[in-house]
Amino acid sequence: MHSQFADWYRLASVDFNDIDLKARWAGVAAAVNDFSSEDLLNAARVFYGIPAKATDFLDRFRDSFKKADDKFLMLGNEAEVRVLCGAALVALFDMSPEWSNAAALAAACPSFRGARPSAVGDIERLARETLASRSASLRNLNKLPQLGQDFITSAGKQVTELLATIKPNTALNAAHDQFDKVLRDMVAGFTIVDEWTRAEQHQQALRTEESNVLWWLIGGYSRDLEVAFAKIKVPALVMIAGKELADLTSIIPGAYSARAFLDKVIRENFTKNTVTLADSVNACPPEWRKSVATQVEIQDVEDLCPTLFAVHKADEAAGKKAWMKVFEGVTAIKLAQQMNPVDLAEQAFQECLLARAIAGINEE
Repeated sequence: MHSQFADWYRLASVDFNDIDLKARWAGVAAAVNDFSSEDLLNAARVFYGIPAKATDFLDRFRDSFKKADDKFLMLGNEAEVRVLCGAALVALFDMSPEWSNAAALAAACPSFRGARPSAVGDIERLARETLASRSASLRNLNKLPQLGQDFITSAGKQVTELLATIKPNTALNAAHDQFDKVLRDMVAGFTIVDEWTRAEQHQQALRTEESNVLWWLIGGYSRDLEVAFAKIKVPALVMIAGKELADLTSIIPGAYSARAFLDKVIRENFTKNTVTLADSVNACPPEWRKSVATQVEIQDVEDLCPTLFAVHKADEAAGKKAWMKVFEGVTAIKLAQQMNPVDLAEQAFQECLLARAIAGINEE
Protein backbone atom coordinates (compact mmCIF):
# COMPACT_ATOMS: atom_id res chain seq x y z
CA MET A 1 0.00 0.00 0.00
CA HIS A 2 1.27 3.47 -0.84
CA SER A 3 2.42 5.34 2.27
CA GLN A 4 0.26 8.37 1.38
CA PHE A 5 -2.92 6.45 0.53
CA ALA A 6 -4.79 7.57 3.67
CA ASP A 7 -3.67 11.17 3.07
CA TRP A 8 -5.32 11.14 -0.36
CA TYR A 9 -8.66 10.31 1.25
CA ARG A 10 -8.18 13.15 3.71
CA LEU A 11 -7.15 15.65 1.03
CA ALA A 12 -10.26 14.71 -0.98
CA SER A 13 -12.44 15.15 2.13
CA VAL A 14 -13.53 11.51 2.00
CA ASP A 15 -14.15 9.91 5.40
CA PHE A 16 -12.09 6.72 5.70
CA ASN A 17 -12.67 5.86 9.36
CA ASP A 18 -14.83 2.85 8.50
CA ILE A 19 -12.86 1.87 5.40
CA ASP A 20 -10.39 -1.01 5.25
CA LEU A 21 -7.55 0.74 3.43
CA LYS A 22 -5.60 -2.47 2.95
CA ALA A 23 -8.58 -4.00 1.18
CA ARG A 24 -8.95 -0.86 -0.92
CA TRP A 25 -5.32 -1.02 -1.98
CA ALA A 26 -5.75 -4.70 -2.83
CA GLY A 27 -8.57 -3.55 -5.10
CA VAL A 28 -6.27 -0.95 -6.69
CA ALA A 29 -3.67 -3.63 -7.39
CA ALA A 30 -6.27 -5.97 -8.87
CA ALA A 31 -7.76 -3.24 -11.04
CA VAL A 32 -4.50 -2.05 -12.59
CA ASN A 33 -3.39 -5.62 -13.20
CA ASP A 34 -6.15 -5.89 -15.81
CA PHE A 35 -5.89 -2.33 -17.17
CA SER A 36 -5.79 -1.61 -20.89
CA SER A 37 -4.46 1.69 -22.22
CA GLU A 38 -8.06 2.88 -22.53
CA ASP A 39 -8.69 1.99 -18.88
CA LEU A 40 -5.66 4.09 -17.93
CA LEU A 41 -7.11 7.08 -19.79
CA ASN A 42 -10.55 6.54 -18.29
CA ALA A 43 -9.04 6.44 -14.80
CA ALA A 44 -7.43 9.80 -15.53
CA ARG A 45 -10.74 11.16 -16.80
CA VAL A 46 -12.62 10.12 -13.66
CA PHE A 47 -9.79 11.44 -11.47
CA TYR A 48 -10.34 14.86 -13.08
CA GLY A 49 -14.13 14.68 -13.04
CA ILE A 50 -14.40 13.98 -16.78
CA PRO A 51 -16.87 11.27 -17.85
CA ALA A 52 -15.27 7.96 -18.82
CA LYS A 53 -15.52 7.14 -22.51
CA ALA A 54 -16.18 3.43 -21.92
CA THR A 55 -19.63 2.97 -20.39
CA ASP A 56 -18.57 -0.19 -18.53
CA PHE A 57 -15.35 1.21 -17.06
CA LEU A 58 -16.75 2.30 -13.70
CA ASP A 59 -18.63 -0.96 -13.19
CA ARG A 60 -15.49 -3.00 -13.92
CA PHE A 61 -13.36 -0.70 -11.79
CA ARG A 62 -15.75 -0.83 -8.82
CA ASP A 63 -16.01 -4.60 -9.14
CA SER A 64 -12.30 -4.94 -8.26
CA PHE A 65 -13.00 -3.27 -4.90
CA LYS A 66 -16.21 -5.25 -4.31
CA LYS A 67 -14.21 -8.47 -4.64
CA ALA A 68 -11.66 -7.18 -2.12
CA ASP A 69 -14.31 -5.90 0.32
CA ASP A 70 -17.96 -6.96 0.03
CA LYS A 71 -19.02 -3.81 1.93
CA PHE A 72 -17.76 -1.59 -0.91
CA LEU A 73 -20.59 0.44 -2.44
CA MET A 74 -21.28 0.13 -6.15
CA LEU A 75 -23.24 3.42 -6.20
CA GLY A 76 -23.19 6.77 -4.43
CA ASN A 77 -19.45 6.90 -3.71
CA GLU A 78 -18.26 9.04 -6.60
CA ALA A 79 -15.81 11.06 -4.49
CA GLU A 80 -14.05 7.93 -3.26
CA VAL A 81 -13.96 6.41 -6.74
CA ARG A 82 -12.17 9.53 -8.00
CA VAL A 83 -9.55 9.07 -5.29
CA LEU A 84 -9.20 5.38 -6.18
CA CYS A 85 -8.73 6.26 -9.86
CA GLY A 86 -5.90 8.56 -8.84
CA ALA A 87 -4.45 5.78 -6.69
CA ALA A 88 -4.62 3.43 -9.68
CA LEU A 89 -2.55 5.89 -11.73
CA VAL A 90 0.02 6.10 -8.92
CA ALA A 91 0.19 2.29 -8.76
CA LEU A 92 1.11 2.30 -12.44
CA PHE A 93 4.06 4.61 -11.73
CA ASP A 94 5.96 1.55 -10.45
CA MET A 95 5.27 -0.64 -13.47
CA SER A 96 7.20 -0.84 -16.75
CA PRO A 97 8.62 2.40 -18.19
CA GLU A 98 5.92 2.47 -20.87
CA TRP A 99 3.05 2.23 -18.38
CA SER A 100 4.74 4.47 -15.83
CA ASN A 101 5.31 7.25 -18.35
CA ALA A 102 1.78 7.07 -19.70
CA ALA A 103 0.21 7.07 -16.22
CA ALA A 104 2.33 9.97 -14.94
CA LEU A 105 1.61 12.06 -18.03
CA ALA A 106 -2.11 11.22 -17.82
CA ALA A 107 -2.13 12.31 -14.17
CA ALA A 108 -0.36 15.60 -14.91
CA CYS A 109 -1.50 16.89 -18.31
CA PRO A 110 -5.25 17.39 -17.68
CA SER A 111 -4.49 19.78 -14.82
CA PHE A 112 -3.30 22.44 -17.26
CA ARG A 113 -0.98 23.87 -14.60
CA GLY A 114 -3.68 23.83 -11.94
CA ALA A 115 -6.49 25.34 -14.00
CA ARG A 116 -8.54 22.13 -13.84
CA PRO A 117 -8.78 20.53 -10.37
CA SER A 118 -8.28 16.83 -9.81
CA ALA A 119 -9.57 14.79 -6.89
CA VAL A 120 -6.20 14.97 -5.11
CA GLY A 121 -3.69 17.66 -6.04
CA ASP A 122 -0.90 15.78 -4.29
CA ILE A 123 -1.16 12.99 -6.85
CA GLU A 124 -0.45 15.56 -9.58
CA ARG A 125 2.69 16.50 -7.64
CA LEU A 126 3.75 12.85 -7.46
CA ALA A 127 3.18 12.52 -11.21
CA ARG A 128 5.41 15.50 -12.00
CA GLU A 129 8.08 14.24 -9.61
CA THR A 130 7.93 10.83 -11.26
CA LEU A 131 8.38 12.38 -14.71
CA ALA A 132 11.31 14.49 -13.51
CA SER A 133 12.94 11.50 -11.83
CA ARG A 134 12.56 9.32 -14.90
CA SER A 135 13.93 12.07 -17.17
CA ALA A 136 16.96 12.46 -14.92
CA SER A 137 17.58 8.71 -14.71
CA LEU A 138 17.54 8.22 -18.49
CA ARG A 139 21.01 9.71 -18.78
CA ASN A 140 22.47 8.22 -15.61
CA LEU A 141 24.66 5.59 -17.21
CA ASN A 142 24.72 2.58 -14.93
CA LYS A 143 27.86 0.47 -14.90
CA LEU A 144 27.62 -1.73 -17.95
CA PRO A 145 28.09 -5.48 -17.50
CA GLN A 146 31.49 -6.68 -18.68
CA LEU A 147 32.99 -9.97 -19.73
CA GLY A 148 35.65 -11.17 -17.31
CA GLN A 149 39.16 -10.79 -18.71
CA ASP A 150 39.74 -14.52 -18.35
CA PHE A 151 36.51 -15.52 -20.15
CA ILE A 152 38.10 -16.39 -23.49
CA THR A 153 41.10 -18.06 -21.88
CA SER A 154 38.91 -20.08 -19.52
CA ALA A 155 36.46 -21.05 -22.27
CA GLY A 156 39.33 -22.13 -24.53
CA LYS A 157 40.86 -24.22 -21.77
CA GLN A 158 37.55 -25.90 -21.04
CA VAL A 159 36.98 -26.69 -24.71
CA THR A 160 40.45 -28.26 -24.94
CA GLU A 161 39.83 -30.39 -21.87
CA LEU A 162 36.38 -31.30 -23.15
CA LEU A 163 37.74 -32.52 -26.47
CA ALA A 164 40.53 -34.43 -24.76
CA THR A 165 37.97 -36.25 -22.65
CA ILE A 166 35.60 -36.96 -25.54
CA LYS A 167 38.24 -38.22 -28.00
CA PRO A 168 39.00 -41.57 -26.32
CA ASN A 169 35.55 -42.05 -24.79
CA THR A 170 32.65 -43.02 -27.02
CA ALA A 171 30.14 -42.96 -24.16
CA LEU A 172 30.61 -39.21 -23.44
CA ASN A 173 29.27 -39.61 -19.90
CA ALA A 174 32.57 -38.57 -18.42
CA ALA A 175 32.39 -35.32 -20.40
CA HIS A 176 29.04 -34.25 -18.98
CA ASP A 177 30.35 -31.88 -16.33
CA GLN A 178 32.80 -30.24 -18.72
CA PHE A 179 30.12 -29.88 -21.37
CA ASP A 180 27.88 -28.29 -18.76
CA LYS A 181 30.46 -25.80 -17.49
CA VAL A 182 31.79 -24.58 -20.81
CA LEU A 183 28.36 -24.18 -22.37
CA ARG A 184 26.95 -22.40 -19.32
CA ASP A 185 29.93 -20.06 -19.31
CA MET A 186 29.35 -19.31 -22.98
CA VAL A 187 25.66 -18.61 -22.39
CA ALA A 188 26.54 -16.30 -19.50
CA GLY A 189 29.05 -14.50 -21.68
CA PHE A 190 26.62 -13.99 -24.54
CA THR A 191 24.01 -12.77 -22.05
CA ILE A 192 26.40 -10.08 -20.86
CA VAL A 193 27.15 -9.08 -24.46
CA ASP A 194 23.41 -8.83 -25.14
CA GLU A 195 22.83 -6.66 -22.05
CA TRP A 196 25.74 -4.44 -22.97
CA THR A 197 24.45 -4.06 -26.53
CA ARG A 198 20.99 -3.07 -25.34
CA ALA A 199 22.43 -0.52 -22.92
CA GLU A 200 24.60 0.93 -25.68
CA GLN A 201 21.63 1.15 -28.05
CA HIS A 202 19.69 3.03 -25.37
CA GLN A 203 22.55 5.47 -24.86
CA GLN A 204 23.02 5.90 -28.61
CA ALA A 205 19.35 6.82 -28.96
CA LEU A 206 19.79 9.45 -26.25
CA ARG A 207 22.93 10.84 -27.89
CA THR A 208 21.12 11.06 -31.23
CA GLU A 209 18.21 12.83 -29.55
CA GLU A 210 20.56 15.30 -27.87
CA SER A 211 22.34 15.98 -31.15
CA ASN A 212 19.06 16.59 -32.98
CA VAL A 213 17.78 18.91 -30.25
CA LEU A 214 21.10 20.78 -30.23
CA TRP A 215 20.96 21.42 -33.97
CA TRP A 216 17.31 22.45 -33.63
CA LEU A 217 18.25 25.00 -30.99
CA ILE A 218 21.33 26.33 -32.78
CA GLY A 219 19.62 26.46 -36.16
CA GLY A 220 16.59 28.27 -34.77
CA TYR A 221 14.49 26.72 -37.52
CA SER A 222 11.03 25.14 -37.36
CA ARG A 223 10.90 21.57 -38.62
CA ASP A 224 7.14 21.73 -39.19
CA LEU A 225 6.85 25.11 -40.89
CA GLU A 226 10.32 25.16 -42.49
CA VAL A 227 10.96 28.76 -41.52
CA ALA A 228 13.18 30.43 -38.93
CA PHE A 229 11.72 30.76 -35.44
CA ALA A 230 12.03 34.53 -35.82
CA LYS A 231 9.54 34.48 -38.73
CA ILE A 232 6.79 32.66 -36.80
CA LYS A 233 4.09 34.70 -35.11
CA VAL A 234 5.33 34.90 -31.57
CA PRO A 235 2.33 33.44 -29.70
CA ALA A 236 2.24 30.52 -32.15
CA LEU A 237 5.89 29.69 -31.50
CA VAL A 238 4.99 28.71 -27.94
CA MET A 239 2.77 25.85 -29.11
CA ILE A 240 4.91 24.90 -32.09
CA ALA A 241 8.11 24.70 -30.04
CA GLY A 242 6.48 22.35 -27.52
CA LYS A 243 5.19 20.06 -30.24
CA GLU A 244 8.48 20.01 -32.19
CA LEU A 245 10.54 19.21 -29.09
CA ALA A 246 8.21 16.27 -28.45
CA ASP A 247 8.82 15.11 -32.03
CA LEU A 248 12.57 15.21 -31.37
CA THR A 249 12.26 13.24 -28.12
CA SER A 250 13.21 9.63 -28.79
CA ILE A 251 12.70 8.22 -25.29
CA ILE A 252 9.74 9.28 -23.11
CA PRO A 253 9.48 11.23 -20.80
CA GLY A 254 12.20 13.25 -22.48
CA ALA A 255 15.28 15.12 -21.36
CA TYR A 256 15.52 16.54 -17.84
CA SER A 257 16.55 19.81 -19.55
CA ALA A 258 13.48 19.94 -21.82
CA ARG A 259 12.13 23.01 -20.06
CA ALA A 260 15.47 24.78 -20.49
CA PHE A 261 15.43 23.99 -24.23
CA LEU A 262 11.95 25.47 -24.56
CA ASP A 263 12.96 28.50 -22.51
CA LYS A 264 15.85 29.18 -24.90
CA VAL A 265 13.64 29.01 -27.99
CA ILE A 266 10.93 31.21 -26.51
CA ARG A 267 13.01 33.79 -24.67
CA GLU A 268 15.10 34.51 -27.76
CA ASN A 269 11.97 35.27 -29.77
CA PHE A 270 9.30 36.33 -27.28
CA THR A 271 9.62 39.50 -25.22
CA LYS A 272 6.40 39.21 -23.18
CA ASN A 273 6.27 37.44 -19.86
CA THR A 274 2.80 35.96 -20.35
CA VAL A 275 0.63 34.51 -23.10
CA THR A 276 -2.86 33.02 -23.31
CA LEU A 277 -3.76 29.67 -24.81
CA ALA A 278 -6.28 31.42 -27.07
CA ASP A 279 -3.70 33.80 -28.54
CA SER A 280 -1.20 31.01 -29.07
CA VAL A 281 -3.64 28.66 -30.82
CA ASN A 282 -5.24 31.40 -32.93
CA ALA A 283 -1.82 32.52 -34.13
CA CYS A 284 -0.85 29.03 -35.36
CA PRO A 285 -1.08 28.55 -39.14
CA PRO A 286 -4.31 26.74 -40.13
CA GLU A 287 -2.41 24.02 -41.99
CA TRP A 288 -0.31 23.31 -38.89
CA ARG A 289 -3.41 23.07 -36.69
CA LYS A 290 -4.97 20.63 -39.13
CA SER A 291 -1.87 18.42 -39.31
CA VAL A 292 -1.79 18.19 -35.51
CA ALA A 293 -5.53 17.72 -35.02
CA THR A 294 -5.76 14.87 -37.53
CA GLN A 295 -3.03 12.70 -36.01
CA VAL A 296 -4.72 9.47 -34.91
CA GLU A 297 -2.81 9.06 -31.64
CA ILE A 298 -3.82 12.55 -30.50
CA GLN A 299 -7.52 11.86 -30.96
CA ASP A 300 -7.36 9.19 -28.24
CA VAL A 301 -6.20 11.62 -25.53
CA GLU A 302 -7.29 15.11 -26.54
CA ASP A 303 -10.05 15.38 -23.91
CA LEU A 304 -7.30 15.00 -21.30
CA CYS A 305 -5.00 17.45 -23.08
CA PRO A 306 -6.21 21.07 -23.11
CA THR A 307 -3.74 22.40 -25.69
CA LEU A 308 -4.39 19.57 -28.15
CA PHE A 309 -8.14 19.90 -27.62
CA ALA A 310 -7.87 23.65 -28.31
CA VAL A 311 -5.96 22.98 -31.53
CA HIS A 312 -8.62 20.48 -32.64
CA LYS A 313 -11.52 22.83 -31.92
CA ALA A 314 -9.78 25.75 -33.62
CA ASP A 315 -9.22 23.57 -36.68
CA GLU A 316 -12.89 22.56 -36.73
CA ALA A 317 -13.89 26.23 -36.57
CA ALA A 318 -11.81 26.97 -39.67
CA GLY A 319 -10.33 30.18 -38.34
CA LYS A 320 -13.47 31.44 -36.61
CA LYS A 321 -13.25 32.15 -32.90
CA ALA A 322 -16.43 30.24 -32.09
CA TRP A 323 -14.21 27.37 -30.93
CA MET A 324 -13.31 29.33 -27.81
CA LYS A 325 -16.79 29.15 -26.33
CA VAL A 326 -16.98 25.42 -27.02
CA PHE A 327 -13.58 24.86 -25.42
CA GLU A 328 -14.47 26.74 -22.23
CA GLY A 329 -17.84 24.98 -21.99
CA VAL A 330 -16.24 21.53 -22.16
CA THR A 331 -13.09 22.08 -20.09
CA ALA A 332 -14.14 24.91 -17.70
CA ILE A 333 -10.68 26.38 -18.41
CA LYS A 334 -10.57 30.11 -19.14
CA LEU A 335 -8.80 30.79 -22.40
CA ALA A 336 -7.98 34.35 -21.36
CA GLN A 337 -5.91 33.10 -18.43
CA GLN A 338 -2.40 34.58 -18.62
CA MET A 339 0.35 31.96 -18.50
CA ASN A 340 4.09 31.81 -18.44
CA PRO A 341 4.93 31.02 -22.10
CA VAL A 342 7.43 28.35 -21.09
CA ASP A 343 4.74 26.68 -18.95
CA LEU A 344 2.41 26.59 -21.94
CA ALA A 345 5.13 25.22 -24.22
CA GLU A 346 6.00 22.52 -21.68
CA GLN A 347 2.30 21.66 -21.37
CA ALA A 348 2.05 21.13 -25.15
CA PHE A 349 5.29 19.10 -25.05
CA GLN A 350 4.00 16.74 -22.35
CA GLU A 351 0.59 16.35 -23.98
CA CYS A 352 2.24 15.21 -27.22
CA LEU A 353 4.33 12.74 -25.24
CA LEU A 354 1.19 11.38 -23.56
CA ALA A 355 -0.33 10.72 -26.99
CA ARG A 356 2.81 8.83 -28.04
CA ALA A 357 3.01 6.92 -24.77
CA ILE A 358 -0.54 5.60 -25.17
CA ALA A 359 0.08 4.75 -28.83
CA GLY A 360 3.20 2.83 -27.76
CA ILE A 361 1.26 0.75 -25.24
CA ASN A 362 -1.39 -0.03 -27.87
CA GLU A 363 1.33 -1.34 -30.22
CA GLU A 364 2.66 -3.83 -27.64
